Amino acid sequence: MLSNHLLYMRPIHHLKKAIGYLSSMILLGVALNACSTPSGSPQTERKQKSSAEPRRIIYILNALWPGMQEFDKLREMLSATVESEGLNIEVRSLNTAPRATSEQSITQQATEALEKIKQKLDEESHEIILIGHSQGGLRGAKMLFLNEQEGKSLHIKGLITLGTPWEGAPAASITKTSVQSFLQTRKCRYMLASASYVYPAAGEFTNEHLGTLFDEYFPTHEPGVADMVPNSAFLQDLVDNLAHNATPILAIAGDNGDVEGYIDYAADEVQAYVSYLKNVPSGCLNGIYARIVAGGWWMQHDMMVPLHSQLAYNITKHDTFETYLVKGAIHDFLPGLSVPSECVIYNHVETIEQIIEFAKLQFGFKEKEEKEEKGEKEENGEKEENGEKEGKQTENRCCVS
Repeated sequence: MLSNHLLYMRPIHHLKKAIGYLSSMILLGVALNACSTPSGSPQTERKQKSSAEPRRIIYILNALWPGMQEFDKLREMLSATVESEGLNIEVRSLNTAPRATSEQSITQQATEALEKIKQKLDEESHEIILIGHSQGGLRGAKMLFLNEQEGKSLHIKGLITLGTPWEGAPAASITKTSVQSFLQTRKCRYMLASASYVYPAAGEFTNEHLGTLFDEYFPTHEPGVADMVPNSAFLQDLVDNLAHNATPILAIAGDNGDVEGYIDYAADEVQAYVSYLKNVPSGCLNGIYARIVAGGWWMQHDMMVPLHSQLAYNITKHDTFETYLVKGAIHDFLPGLSVPSECVIYNHVETIEQIIEFAKLQFGFKEKEEKEEKGEKEENGEKEENGEKEGKQTENRCCVS
């Protein structure tokens, strides 16, 4: 009986031994294969690239003037927020300095900006969101359309515009002559003359004064400004492209026409008119300002661009174009006005919140968060279900006993 048992065990022993040899050979082959593939080989690089996440970058595009100093706070707030939320997003500025953007057409600006980004990324895996303030938003839109024509060489996930004149800015078409003519109209003369008669000003709105003001702040003769004139050839082309654009766009608009409430009486531009401005009947200055800058006496605006233009209200758009209104937000730091930093649209807390939500959605973080929440709910549900089952089993055992 014992001999029969030994005869039965011998084949099993040999089988185990053979399996052991085979396993050793497989492990040796895997080790040799790993050693024969150098770390810098194309095969390894392909594996590393496929597993690595793309660089996610937010690029801020400046407005009409050169320099990015005014966007330092925006960049700092966005960087701090993405860090606090654990989001792997870089925030960078795409400056047009040393040239003012008014000196080039917006198409030229967009072409140069695209080349700058391509050079910086150098074919590296990436995802991009553009944020453009005022004219910078139009530049960002043109970048989208040029990139589309080039076969999407850049992976642009979306565009956010802040106070951007999608339908143009009436201020871009005003000249020294047109303002002087407007101030000489009967309606305007009566309003200003009544205030001037009661409270004489130390100075008047002369051609010389207007000339200085316009040369410094309203370079309407330059191509970058001419593109923003309502119904310009550039804007007509933009409208044609916008109807077919499927890339997500969020247009954030400001609405604050209370110019009288922000006049800086200590500013050089205002000094000669302090007694006069302080005593102009309430609402008159707001109406005159709206008429000159926004194109209508009581037009809603952000102190520079009409509200309907910021929202692209009269333009046919794709379903991916969304809008958001920040009430009380002002276009920018403007000459002669004392504007609190937090009231400027690109520093406003609501703007920051909207940018972060848009970035999370377009970069895929929102989807990841939803999946994690769903997983947690399912896990908690299973635990509760198992707990109920265990409770019932305990109850049944008690009943049996």
